[in-house]
Amino acid sequence: MQKQQILRQGDILLVRVAKVSTELVRKATADGRVTVGYGEVTGHHHTIQDAVWLVAPEITDSDLHQFALGNKTIPVFVVVEAPTTIEHQEHAAITLGAGVWQVLRQREYFPEAIRSVRD
Repeated sequence: MQKQQILRQGDILLVRVAKVSTELVRKATADGRVTVGYGEVTGHHHTIQDAVWLVAPEITDSDLHQFALGNKTIPVFVVVEAPTTIEHQEHAAITLGAGVWQVLRQREYFPEAIRSVRD
């Protein structure tokens, strides 16, 4: 049995997954970098080098942008073909192994509401 791998960088949580729906499609970016989170407070960003999105066919670029801003909750994955890094200007770079990673925005509980963590 393989141990599940979980990585965290600021408000971004990455979980390596063994299987995903066959209905998901790859969505590449022009520069080969996937920005999975924007820092609402500082303007910094969490970017994965040499990766592609893996999402439901109906997910648009606008949906992905809103997800990265923390304004939209949708199932989002990234595919990494070879070891690479996730980088952020205020956090140490983290190495991601090859595979499929689910990207989650961390949330925090307040009595008024459950909110996205703001990095």
